[in-house]
Amino acid sequence: MILITNKVKTCDNLKDQRLSQAGLNYQAKLSEFLNPELELSLVPVFLDYDYDNEEGSKHVFVNTIPRKGRFFRSLRYITDSFKLFFLACSSKEKSVLIYNLDIHNLLFVFLNVYFSSKKNYIVVADYIVHKRHFTKVIFDFIYKKVDGVIVLNDRICINENTQLLAGLVRSGDVVQSKKFVSINDAIFSGSLGKTTGFELCLEAFSKLPDIRLNITGKPYHYSENDFNFIISKFNSFE
Repeated sequence: MILITNKVKTCDNLKDQRLSQAGLNYQAKLSEFLNPELELSLVPVFLDYDYDNEEGSKHVFVNTIPRKGRFFRSLRYITDSFKLFFLACSSKEKSVLIYNLDIHNLLFVFLNVYFSSKKNYIVVADYIVHKRHFTKVIFDFIYKKVDGVIVLNDRICINENTQLLAGLVRSGDVVQSKKFVSINDAIFSGSLGKTTGFELCLEAFSKLPDIRLNITGKPYHYSENDFNFIISKFNSFE
C-alpha cells in the first residue's frame, strides 16, 4: 500500500502554529498501524521546508518548490501533484490511501483515478462544506470516483463504498481508572478549526448543561463572523 499524507518531519511538528497537531498525530498513527510499503508526504504549501530524501527510502517528503509566496504556493499545487503521481506510478503497489482530500492533493487524486490502474481510497478526517458551489462540485465528484472512502464521522456518506473508522488508539494508551471523578469544567484548547473536532465538541457539550466548557485557542479556517455565529448557537461556553 502507498500512504499519502500531508505533514512535516516529527522534529518540525511544533515549529509552526498553523500545523494541526491533531491531524499530525492521527497521520502518525495511521502510518504506524498500516506500516505502508511507501509513504509520500506533501509538505504543507505554507511552509518552505526543503527535506532531503534518501534513495530507496520508504518515506518520501514532496516539496518541489521550497519557496514562500502566493505564486509559488499556487504553482506547487500543480508541481507537487505531478511529482506525487510520478512517485506513485513508479511503485508496484496496487492501492493508494490518501489522508484527507484537499486543494493540495486534488490534482494528484484526479490523475491517479484516471491515468493509473491503482485502487484509490480517501480517509476523510472531516467533510468541509465549501462556500463556492464550483469547488463543492469538484470535490464531491472526486469523492464519488475513488474506489472507497473511510470516514471518521458516521454522518458523512459521500461514496457508495463508505466505511466508518471511529479512531486509532494504541492498546497501551487506554488507562482504566477505578476512581469516580466529578467533572464540572472541561477545556478545549488548541486549533479551533473545522478539521480539529471543534464543532463536534460544541455539539456534544451543548447536550451536557451541567458541565461548563472553556475554550482557548486560535480560530482556523473561520472568518470572524462565522466563528461568532457558531459560538452563538451554543450556551455555557467561555
